[in-house]
Amino acid sequence: MQDVALIDFVTDEHPLSATLLGRLANAGAIISRYLFDPNPTGARLTSSQFMVIMHEGEPFDMELRGPEDRTFMRHHIETGQFHIIPPHTPIDVMWVERPQATVIAYGAAVMNGIAEEHFNGLLPRLHPQIAARDEIVQHLCATLGGKIGRKGRYIALCAETIALQLILHVFSTFGVGAKTAPTIKGGLTMARGTDQPAQYAQARDRNRP
Repeated sequence: MQDVALIDFVTDEHPLSATLLGRLANAGAIISRYLFDPNPTGARLTSSQFMVIMHEGEPFDMELRGPEDRTFMRHHIETGQFHIIPPHTPIDVMWVERPQATVIAYGAAVMNGIAEEHFNGLLPRLHPQIAARDEIVQHLCATLGGKIGRKGRYIALCAETIALQLILHVFSTFGVGAKTAPTIKGGLTMARGTDQPAQYAQARDRNRP
């Protein structure tokens, strides 16, 4: 059994060989675009961050085994399909092409704030979703990816708001066990609080013009 490699989207260091094409980070989410090198021998990966990964570019085949699977399943991944991976969920993956993807990652402090403000303190249970389709998720991920590299006073604020819409839609659509539907309470939930990791604040400030 191979070791689990931990991915942290705040840094440029990853267990897989990948080219970072761009990143936009703020108090709400880390939005990154990567071009991944072939991974024919496979890797076991996890992250402490909640991930939504939407594929771009040419279709490709991926072998994947989740934490509850005994065998690998082959998925033909097309543009716009996405994965939803809860934090600390190890998955085994293999591919031979060079896929490109937009990744939206949410840290623990952000998820705790969302639970408190929008789900009465308890997030719905959410199992990993592989090669899923949803027009709203696809549209929001593409919109967030389009903010990378743009300059402007309100780019980070706009991205933060869209990232909140995305995570609420994900839990409302794919989550189970919610006591109530999510509620919107005013403004910038993900920018509040004093327990934000320092990396988020630093990255946010770098993206301000």
